[in-house]
Amino acid sequence: MTDQPRKPAHSEASLFSLGWQNSHVQARPFLLFCIVQYLLMTVNPTSTWWARLSELLSSFPDLREAGLNLKGMGIIEGWEQWEWEARQ
Repeated sequence: MTDQPRKPAHSEASLFSLGWQNSHVQARPFLLFCIVQYLLMTVNPTSTWWARLSELLSSFPDLREAGLNLKGMGIIEGWEQWEWEARQ
């Protein structure tokens, strides 16, 4: 990512607190996926996009021998259990 986004206050985005402390996560696409989901919960709270993305990421093949894994995308540990709430 060329431009790093401004970090919101912890109270605005507590879900991302682990990501904001890690420069590797900040420069990888997973954080952008999270931002997209955050915005989607504002404009379309019934969207199933996160569930579909989660399914896609969960089906990622085991390519560790080639040096490819989800950590390279900036995955934040425990992301599967995140609860997204509609934004007002």
